[in-house]
Amino acid sequence: NDGSGTDDFGFTALPAGKRFFARVQDGFSFHGCSAFFWASTEAEEGAADTLAFHVNLDCSNDNVIINTVKKIDGLSVRCVKD
Repeated sequence: NDGSGTDDFGFTALPAGKRFFARVQDGFSFHGCSAFFWASTEAEEGAADTLAFHVNLDCSNDNVIINTVKKIDGLSVRCVKD
């Protein structure tokens, strides 16, 4: 729905993008097309100090992408009520 929508479960993902942190560039990207959410799982073994998993929803396709990202980057957080 023009970059944001509601699925069969009623979860609305707003495409807030992602904040990249780098020495040269510090800013938001993918605003208006992608939603990146932190997962509670850290990367395996030695990379756990710097990487964690995230979920990516993109307006250009219907796929959900799960990958790792640097913990210093800024992603959205989904709060779930118990």
